[in-house]
Amino acid sequence: MDIYALNVDDETVWACPYVDFPVVRIRTGRIEAWPTDVTGASALLVDGHTVVLVGGYGPYSNQRVVIGALQDGRCTRIGTRRLEMADGNLVPENARTIGRHGRLFVLTDTGHSTISVADIQT
Repeated sequence: MDIYALNVDDETVWACPYVDFPVVRIRTGRIEAWPTDVTGASALLVDGHTVVLVGGYGPYSNQRVVIGALQDGRCTRIGTRRLEMADGNLVPENARTIGRHGRLFVLTDTGHSTISVADIQT
């Protein structure tokens, strides 16, 4: 099994493993999974019961952002949008995205941005 997206928050590990891409939480020796319809996410952010999955397959895939809620045993999609840098421009196609805690780090050829879950939801 490959892990496409990985995030570490204090003593909790979050992941999206290939092939079905559930949101998985590993905490204090316990593993929980929430199925989702999002495939290919390369970055994952978590803030409470809100999950943000970044990336996917196809052109401009690193600009895809899916906001989900962990509820009723699933990761339910509540919104989809395109990822923007702090200056309002769309994330370049060759940018690298890394989720840590509730923040997304976007690395480009010319700089970087840090985006929070709250930034993405507004």
